[in-house]
Amino acid sequence: MKQFAIAASLAAGLTAAAAPIAQADPAIGFGVSYVFGGSSGGDVALGAKVFSDDTPGDAAVSLGLDYKLQSQSFRPNIGVAYMENDWYSDLSVGYDLGAGAVDFGLGAGGWGKF
Repeated sequence: MKQFAIAASLAAGLTAAAAPIAQADPAIGFGVSYVFGGSSGGDVALGAKVFSDDTPGDAAVSLGLDYKLQSQSFRPNIGVAYMENDWYSDLSVGYDLGAGAVDFGLGAGGWGKF
C-alpha cells in the first residue's frame, strides 16, 4: 500500500512537471518497455508517457510512469522518444521504487494527441 501511495504521489508530480510541456502541442502514449539494470537485472514494464511534442518524424522529451511486471514495482522515468505517425520508440532513465535503484529502459508503444 505504501508503494502505491508513493507511485500516486509521483504520478501527480509528473503531471505537474508536464504542465510546461502542455504548452507545446503535447502527446500521450501507452506502451511496453524492457528495463535493464536495477536489482532484478531485466524486467518488462507497462506504462504511460507524456511527450513534449506531437510532430511525427521528430524527437521529443518524455515523462512516464511504468509498472514493472516481474518485480511488481513502479518506475517513474524521463527519456527521449522518436515519434512516428501512431507509434513511438524511446530510451529512458528511471528509478525503481521497489528496489530503490536507477535503471534504463528501451520501449515502444502507441501515442495520440490530447
